Order: sequence, then structure tokens, then C-alpha cells
Amino acid sequence: MSDKDQSRADEIHEQFISGLSEILIQLKKDLYMAQHELDVHADETQKEILRSRMLTEYGITSQYYSMPEIELEVKMEYSSHEEKTIVDGKETIIMKTRLIPSGILTEKNKEGVVRVHTS
Repeated sequence: MSDKDQSRADEIHEQFISGLSEILIQLKKDLYMAQHELDVHADETQKEILRSRMLTEYGITSQYYSMPEIELEVKMEYSSHEEKTIVDGKETIIMKTRLIPSGILTEKNKEGVVRVHTS
């Protein structure tokens, strides 16, 4: 492999890892928010239960849910192309790349594991 080819391969690898890490960071934020919403809802439900003497006397409590484990399978589309521009008589080559995840679907199995699938 020539130095130019190796350099290009390294660049593609860096762009892929960088793009993938951005997607995973956003997914982490989204999962945190989903868990937070579950907790807020459970807290609000518990407050409503405590306002009801009958529900309190029967020992009813709010359910708290958690996502103990998450499996992730992501299919990505990677595309790259060069754009040549001429500014002040100088030719410049700009590499444009895109890293796009396919549509993401989730499902929860009997053990409470949330699986994230792509279509």
C-alpha cells in the first residue's frame, strides 16, 4: 500500500470513528433522558398515590423502571467524495464524507434488555 493510500485509509478510519463516536454520545444522552423521564413519571405517580388515602392504605406504590442492559447493533452508510475548487488560480481538493445510521428500532425482551436494531 502506498503512503498516499495508507494516509487515505487512516483518514477514512478517523472520520468513521469520529462520526460513530458522535452517534454513540447522542444515543447515550437520549437513553439518559428516557431513563430520567421514567423516573420523573414514577415520582409523579407516587405523589398521586400518597395523596389518596385509599391507595396508601392498600400499600400501593409506584413502579420504578430501569434499563439494566442495552444491546446496540447499528448499520451505517459511509460515503466519500472529492470536490475540486479553484480560488485565485489555486486548485483545492476537499474531501467530503458522510456517516449515516440507518433507521433505529428498539425492542425490550423478557429479561428487560432493550435491544436497538437498525433497518
